[in-house]
Amino acid sequence: MKITHLTPHATALEEFGQRLARQRKNKGFRQEELAEAAGIGVATLRRMEGGLDAHFSSWIKVLAALGESESLDTLLPTELKSPRLAVQGKAGSAKRRRSGAEVEPGAAEGFRWGDGLVAEPLTDKPADKQP
Repeated sequence: MKITHLTPHATALEEFGQRLARQRKNKGFRQEELAEAAGIGVATLRRMEGGLDAHFSSWIKVLAALGESESLDTLLPTELKSPRLAVQGKAGSAKRRRSGAEVEPGAAEGFRWGDGLVAEPLTDKPADKQP
């Protein structure tokens, strides 16, 4: 089952519990052995595998005992991936300006207001009387 932002919390906990039980069995641990290796109580491990709420620190300990600590890195990646920056082709290179810094609009793109426009000389004559 794929867990998404629409998955109810109780369902996600059940899914994680089932995944944990599968991992434990695949690695050849009995509940008592894994609980001891992780430094948690057997009752805590049973609650986790049963889809009940548990402290995050218990999950970290169990995953470490299973040799799966790396999987924690996918929960909160160290690098933010911005879809907006990726589309612009500037992922990871966004820079913020100091507040109050005066920047001419469009200057970052090499554009200056009025570029490409031909200015008419200013005169005091009405527009209909100019040559």
